[in-house]
Amino acid sequence: MAIKDDNRQAQDNPPLIRMDQGNRSPVVWNPDATDQIADFLSYIGTQQAASLADVSDREAQRLNPYLDAWGQRIASQPPEPEKRSVLTWARSLLGKPADVPAIDFSQPGTLNTLFSASSRLTKNVILGQNAIIPQSLLEHPALLALRNSRDITSGFMPETYYNNASYGLGFIQVKKRESFNRHYDQAFGMQLKRTVSSVSFPIMTMDDGMMRHVAAHNPAKMMNALQDIITASNHDPVHHLVKAQSPNTEIVENISGSDVMADIDDQMRTYVGRYRDDHPLSYENWAISTHAATWRTLRDTPAGEDLKRAVDTYFDELQRIGGALRHDPALTEEHRQNIIDYYSTAAGFALVRLMPVNDPLIVHAIARMETLAPLPQTVVEAPRKFSPEAQAVIDLYQEGGVSFFDDTRRPASYTAAKQVQLIEMLPDVTQMNAPAAPGSEIDTARRRVNGMDRNLLNILVKPSQIGPT
Repeated sequence: MAIKDDNRQAQDNPPLIRMDQGNRSPVVWNPDATDQIADFLSYIGTQQAASLADVSDREAQRLNPYLDAWGQRIASQPPEPEKRSVLTWARSLLGKPADVPAIDFSQPGTLNTLFSASSRLTKNVILGQNAIIPQSLLEHPALLALRNSRDITSGFMPETYYNNASYGLGFIQVKKRESFNRHYDQAFGMQLKRTVSSVSFPIMTMDDGMMRHVAAHNPAKMMNALQDIITASNHDPVHHLVKAQSPNTEIVENISGSDVMADIDDQMRTYVGRYRDDHPLSYENWAISTHAATWRTLRDTPAGEDLKRAVDTYFDELQRIGGALRHDPALTEEHRQNIIDYYSTAAGFALVRLMPVNDPLIVHAIARMETLAPLPQTVVEAPRKFSPEAQAVIDLYQEGGVSFFDDTRRPASYTAAKQVQLIEMLPDVTQMNAPAAPGSEIDTARRRVNGMDRNLLNILVKPSQIGPT
């Protein structure tokens, strides 16, 4: 069945991995630039003042090629037979009609419509385009004041440390005006229910010292390209459509007790259980897997070409800046190469969320890294000990016929050294795109992706939204 949306208009799609300059989320590439920090704070104010519907529609339109590709992927692979009854069972428990027609995922615009429906349901939009800021900006007095006044909330995962510097990922949720809606409570009669709407946007943080080193060399084009790469790798559009883990309890309150929330919660328990985020069968790793699977279908499309172009633009600009840093008398050659290596690795930090470490695009990115800042020979040749989590991922690759080491257990090349370095940095992420033996937990997680997609997205559909194809 097709989803009806009388308000949807045909428009030219903007580029998938970036918005036009007026809507681009901010990049603060100089920790000491007051004008850039002011732009970041202004962006927060813009999200707070904007119409939730306008923000949602603009983001859905930006994502339209991705959302249609996601729908086509789901439609091309039917769910596992043993999982098809889960939705019917959940609906029957809630007294819902078990014969509600399933969504026609192959219909263009279907997930675009569901994206907007999710915004209306939860009063929240999760944007997919990453802002990039220095780590210290999170402690800026103006941002702390907004947090203390509850105009914003934020959440960040533990930082990923690399070569005495770090990268971080998280979000800022911008609260919008409150409203009070009439709500009938069986025990207490007609009540006024408080509703808080919000816009959440993802953040990548980078090391202040590393940013200061490049700030004098006009890094805006390089940082915008990095923003495009990290945006492509960001699976927040998946979280927007299925808010089983809302970024803030107040948003959960808006839909708690609803049939939709009960359905989603049931799906979580039945389909992925309650695993930690690093477990292959967790909700978080389902989101990573389904996002990566959709991007693989976009490889040879304009969106895929945009991503390749962003990678080359990033390294072209990094090469230019690296050359300029040679004239900085305060930097030794080793220090200069550490700076270039930090920025080079940032691209890999993003790309491994979409593809295996031996994917041609990652191999191409590593070749660019080697040209700019080859690792010291001692790093390439020295035997390595890995964390148990990273070793498990390396074993998956080796079992799949990909070897990183020579006979003496040393990385066989610069490429292999960098690949295992990325695995060591992000074992919980890289495991999801690694080779997997049939019947393994990772293989099971991949096979469940389409069934999970179907069931969770079907939950969003009400009978009134379903029309003839």
